[in-house]
Amino acid sequence: MNISFVGSEKEIKFIKKNSPSIKKIYWVPLSLDALFYLDYNKINYINPIKYFKNLDHYKGIKFNKKYLNIIKPDINLKESLVYRYNSILGKFLNSIFLIISILKNLEKKYKIENIIVSGWGENNIATKNRNNLISYICSNLFNKKKYNFKSLSKVNTQVERVKYNFHCNKINLPKKNFVLISNPYYNFKRIIAYFRKKNFNVYYFEFNKLNIIKKLIYKIHGCNPILISKRIINKKKTELKKTKNIIKYQDFNITSLINFQKALAENEIENIERQNQIIKKVLSNKKPKIIITNLIRGFNGYLIELAKKNKIPSLAIPHGTLSRGRNIYDNYFNDILSQELITKNFSHIACQSKIFLSFLKQRKITKYIRSGNLIFSESKPKKNKYILYAVTQRFFTNNHYHGIETYFEFYQNLKYFNRMAKESHYDFLIKLHPNFSYLKKKLEKKFIYLKFTNRLLDQILPLSKVLISFSSSSIEDSLYSKVPVILFDSNNRYQHFNACKNLDKKNEAMYYVNSLEKLKKCLKTISKSKNIDFGKFIFEGNYKKNIESIFSLLTRKKIKTNS
Repeated sequence: MNISFVGSEKEIKFIKKNSPSIKKIYWVPLSLDALFYLDYNKINYINPIKYFKNLDHYKGIKFNKKYLNIIKPDINLKESLVYRYNSILGKFLNSIFLIISILKNLEKKYKIENIIVSGWGENNIATKNRNNLISYICSNLFNKKKYNFKSLSKVNTQVERVKYNFHCNKINLPKKNFVLISNPYYNFKRIIAYFRKKNFNVYYFEFNKLNIIKKLIYKIHGCNPILISKRIINKKKTELKKTKNIIKYQDFNITSLINFQKALAENEIENIERQNQIIKKVLSNKKPKIIITNLIRGFNGYLIELAKKNKIPSLAIPHGTLSRGRNIYDNYFNDILSQELITKNFSHIACQSKIFLSFLKQRKITKYIRSGNLIFSESKPKKNKYILYAVTQRFFTNNHYHGIETYFEFYQNLKYFNRMAKESHYDFLIKLHPNFSYLKKKLEKKFIYLKFTNRLLDQILPLSKVLISFSSSSIEDSLYSKVPVILFDSNNRYQHFNACKNLDKKNEAMYYVNSLEKLKKCLKTISKSKNIDFGKFIFEGNYKKNIESIFSLLTRKKIKTNS
């Protein structure tokens, strides 16, 4: 068998054009884009869902944990930057593991004669879709005597180190009555509206040049950007230094791969530290009334460290869903996610749901406030038209194992739902993650019985009678919108929360199913339910009242945690 690991339609076409001597190639798609193109055009391909099973997820999460404990940075890092370092290394480790695992599982059935890659490379961490790293990973893993490895263009083996200089345009922050937020997205407009009503100025750090429309929108909403610009002051490509310390996984030497990503991670962290110094200068002698963030990645973690040092109240309103772990794999998956959302440096953590409360209690975290809904969707008049499918979707280069639905599992489910819609006339609406919105038209051509949308959740939940998900903040959005949830685990691997498994029991707000037949039965049960009990998972109360009660006390520093 001749195989080729590919990350895009464009890459497939390039390899086909430049390898005419190889008659038959079995393609291994490592992205939703590539998988769709191959499947739609009926081209021979290896479906990862057959060669990356639940056991591989469990091995992958162990692999990640083991090697992150081994690979330490060569520079001293503050707590917030340790999280960023681990995130960069961890996701890269997952990419390596996916390729190795698929190949090893293929070898149990086939003899691999040739491995072909494009040779394309991209070393920029800031690039969202870095599937071009495939060639670099493969060239390090397989360019040995054991495999006949062929790259159709020269693989870039150099590390590009870029040094930025940061600058903040002159801004006169008020001495008092101002609030600092991490960003104006994820329904933080509610928070902004509250503080503007109370005559507080609201600021956030912006690192991208704003167009006129965005400037106008922010001005209308009363949110003031503090623009941090950057320019390249040094840029150089260097070969990795050879090291005596050999890092192996099975029979693969992954030393060069690890050192490559370490160099990129350390380069980014050095830039973040320079960026943080500008932020420190801006906030010098200025004391916000409160600092509010939805994550701690990058500069946000530094803001919280500053808040703690200067005794400024800080509040985490996590953008994501965390729940009580049921086993060691759940717990490690939660470790990974929580490192980007919360830290012990916060003075307060907003607990918006009983799902998150279960996580906090399991971890014995006491710095929380039972805030109720602050930024999740809200209940609105319903039309109950669609079965909504919304999950977290990841690229090859930022995927997680165990608790996140993979791109090939997502694609498999689209096939299931398309067939169900055809046979039973269900109206399915597929909410695409912003990362994959560009595939909307393509997917509509393949799955003709499904509807796809890029609209915001709070716009489509009022049109939905039920949500199907795996693990996503859309679950809490749905519950607060009074739309019941089905946790659909078609591969029987992960249950996000303690949902009902008795599919004959009506009026439950959340069910867990692990097969298509059970899904159909569950949908019938929900259709017969009249008085659904959402109180098992959410706190009662209106988000406006919740915001009012929480922030009126926080700004006076009179609120207690774990209340």
